[in-house]
Amino acid sequence: MPRGVITFRQRALQINDFSGLVRHRNITPTDIDGYLDYNGVAFLFMEGKHVNAKRSYGQRRSFENLCNAIIAGGRLACALIYTHEVPVGEDIDVSLCIVDEAYWCGKWVKDGKRTVKEFISAYEDYAEYQGFKI
Repeated sequence: MPRGVITFRQRALQINDFSGLVRHRNITPTDIDGYLDYNGVAFLFMEGKHVNAKRSYGQRRSFENLCNAIIAGGRLACALIYTHEVPVGEDIDVSLCIVDEAYWCGKWVKDGKRTVKEFISAYEDYAEYQGFKI
């Protein structure tokens, strides 16, 4: 089976309910839809949203904090939000989704032109150009 393919589809359909984990200041856990770790020196986090979905302030803030902490440690980090219009029940080919925005160099930057696959390729090129051995 090719890498990246869901092996236990029925398990993947189960929802993780974090409502019982409300913490200080009323925060709850968040999920991350995709994550790439390039040998511990560069990281890319991905979140997918339907084009009509509301963006969560808390989730955006957690991506900012995570990326900023990684960068402060001398490594490279980026978070992106991609959008789709795939109907419920159909698989989403993330590689073809459009990157709506990315948290890059301490701020959210609108994109809207590149696919996730194109964005990741550009990120990898940038990492190598900056001397990170990914």
